[in-house]
Amino acid sequence: MEVSFVGIVDHVNSAKKLVHVIFDRGVDTVIPFSKTPGRLSIGDSINAKLSKSKTKHGSKYQALTIKKSDQQPNTNVLKEFSGEVRISNGLGFTSADIFIDRKLIEKYEVKDGDTVSGKAVLNYNNKRSSWGWKAIAIDIKQRF
Repeated sequence: MEVSFVGIVDHVNSAKKLVHVIFDRGVDTVIPFSKTPGRLSIGDSINAKLSKSKTKHGSKYQALTIKKSDQQPNTNVLKEFSGEVRISNGLGFTSADIFIDRKLIEKYEVKDGDTVSGKAVLNYNNKRSSWGWKAIAIDIKQRF
């Protein structure tokens, strides 16, 4: 079965030459650089035709066609946020439960109590076995 989706690049693994794209809760795929339309970055919107297959671990999706898109994924995959950040062990968390990883915290020198805004992508937390939100881009709005 083939279905067309708009998704967002949420991870780029340069060492393995792969990008991860999420389209919806439980609908994601890994795409080799060789099959992408040029260089992709975290936050790029992607339009793809996906093939769905069943495995013993559930459904698996493979991109048949892929192209960059100006269309934004729907809000259950990508959303804008703004809030105060609480720093714990170098990781950030907003009052709206947006996770900000160490790389973004260090890059923007975010401190406990700073107010940030940005974009977050739907993310599965393997440690907690639950869905949440992970920041992929931030701006400092107010320094504490």
